[in-house]
Amino acid sequence: MKIAVDARPLSIPGTGIGRYCRELLSRLTCSSHEWYLYSDRPFIGVIPQGPNITFRCGSIQHRMFSTPYAQFVFPYWARMDAIELFWSPRHHLPLMLPPTVKQVVTIHDLVWKRHPETMTRFGCLLERCLMPRSVSVAARVISPSNATANEVIAQFGLHRQDIEIIPEAANMKQHKQEELALHDGRLKKPYLLFVGTLEPRKNLRRTLQAYAKLIHQKKIAHHFFLVGGNGWGEENVEHLIDQLNLVEFVTVLGRVSDEELCCWYANADVLLMPSLYEGFGLPLLEAMVFGVPVITANSSSMPEVAGEAGLLVDPANVDDIQQAIYRLCSDRELRRELSGKAIIRAQQYSWDNSAEKTLQVLESVIAG
Repeated sequence: MKIAVDARPLSIPGTGIGRYCRELLSRLTCSSHEWYLYSDRPFIGVIPQGPNITFRCGSIQHRMFSTPYAQFVFPYWARMDAIELFWSPRHHLPLMLPPTVKQVVTIHDLVWKRHPETMTRFGCLLERCLMPRSVSVAARVISPSNATANEVIAQFGLHRQDIEIIPEAANMKQHKQEELALHDGRLKKPYLLFVGTLEPRKNLRRTLQAYAKLIHQKKIAHHFFLVGGNGWGEENVEHLIDQLNLVEFVTVLGRVSDEELCCWYANADVLLMPSLYEGFGLPLLEAMVFGVPVITANSSSMPEVAGEAGLLVDPANVDDIQQAIYRLCSDRELRRELSGKAIIRAQQYSWDNSAEKTLQVLESVIAG
């Protein structure tokens, strides 16, 4: 069977959806089906290879033209390739696909509905215009969490059998940790870790305010490392760090390699992720692979993913975040207890299982 995929996330570095696509496609393309990976620009990094994979790429330079390109060019390619099924792992389907092409879409979150103020106006407009229509034409919707699935059902009036819950997973390998740690003395000091795009939804301002109170009162001695690329709309993080007198206590690392990220996870005492909203929250799971306790929000999908491996806080309450940080930093026994629970929790998720379930959905849709 011929399956086409909106593989644009493989062309954008350092995103959660990009990791989702890379992990699933590396497994899905091992099946006997013919796979066609479509993108508006060349792929980067490690991408699946095989005689059953065809790549079609444009040369778009500006992200503003990405959606028009996908909406008009992908249907043309689908006709040319005689595609039987089109899967979009990123919220939007091309709306002019041939009527013979069956369609599946993955909805990771409903940020545009729940927290539109944390998105660009253009991004929010695209979601408002394309997500409802994509869901309406899809034969099946995939969602990574019960929380997001329930929101999709409520928002679009779907029946429970129309949506498949397939969790994400973590593929963090504990390699070269000793070598990396040997050359980076920062990994030897106690520290807190944040991993994610620096954007308003990640709630960095309140998180840094909570940390500042503790560090200036000398209640904790942990450094704070931020890993992730710049998003949009977030007040300049360096300026915020300077404003809070945290220059000597907070380090912005930017994007790092997968090997380095594993090392930062493995040596952290706590992962901080009290986001305003998450459709899944992959860094939570990645940290738990290494037995790192997490502090996360008590809303959306985060309690579902974290389970008993961390502390839940009100993301809008700086004092609540502060108390949780102090509690984990000062209580070694609690960290040890949550660390054990984190490892057990992470073992319940697998990219192999996620890929197998995703393939079953695609095949069932093709079969009618």
